[in-house]
Amino acid sequence: MAVTHVDNLTERSHYDVGGYHATRRYRVTFDAVAWNSADALIADDGSNAIPLYGATHDTKTTAYVYDKTAEQESDKDRLHYIVTVQYKEMAVAPHEDPTDEDPDISWEQETRTEVAVIDKDGNPILNSANDWFDPPLMKDFRTLRVVITRNESSFDPADADDYTDTVNVDTVTIAGLTVGPRKAKLVQYTGQKEETRGYKYYRVTYKVDFWRATWSRKVIDHGYRAFKTVGTGKARIREARDADGNVEYGFNKGWEEVTEPVPLDNAGHILNTSGTATPAQIAAKMLTFHICDEREFWRLGLPTSMD
Repeated sequence: MAVTHVDNLTERSHYDVGGYHATRRYRVTFDAVAWNSADALIADDGSNAIPLYGATHDTKTTAYVYDKTAEQESDKDRLHYIVTVQYKEMAVAPHEDPTDEDPDISWEQETRTEVAVIDKDGNPILNSANDWFDPPLMKDFRTLRVVITRNESSFDPADADDYTDTVNVDTVTIAGLTVGPRKAKLVQYTGQKEETRGYKYYRVTYKVDFWRATWSRKVIDHGYRAFKTVGTGKARIREARDADGNVEYGFNKGWEEVTEPVPLDNAGHILNTSGTATPAQIAAKMLTFHICDEREFWRLGLPTSMD
């Protein structure tokens, strides 16, 4: 099977506020009915060819092909197609293959509300007696989000599932912003199947949220159970109060079990709050948890600049 003829039939051109426009019509003839309109759009008989999408007009070099259509000639057999090629003036030539097009990049902000566990300096938010507030303080904050949409030749749902809701394991640069580990979180990775000019591809969208303080979470170390001594098992913490209302924590079986969590020392023991304790010993301790799975974001091949 082959293309037997590509004949240039007519051309019309005009100017308007958008500049130069031209329309060319071609007749494409095949030697078998197995060919179709998609084949007609890229037909080449060896001497003449249908211009590619983005091709420059031969007399107006600032005009490029931006649209092509093909239809069977109604008064002919199924071997003939009429191809219409549209040109217009454009600053940059469009791409024939949609996957060669530049990605769309935009920046947004997302507003979130959560319990304020630490202040701007990383200190636990506690009252003057080193206890947490009830109800706790709440904080509204905004995270920066980049949305990247681009055309890709394939889309792997398993890969998307593996990366969604993960954070970067190492330093990464995305769309001009460089951040350290666990500061970028991929919150969306989706694909839509498309077909343009006979090219099949996927329109893939990535949404990445950035957090200056990292996506790891900090919590005050406290609980109802603690280790009695190094190398021993855990036991329920108990308390005793003197006549002045002062509280002592320990494991004496004659004391009452605590009804509120007790500060711990980051090693599973009751925090030393006695009169002989130093300020550093009395200060509440924080625990850090990396709650998101981590991935190598560079493998996604996301653009590193806005260009």
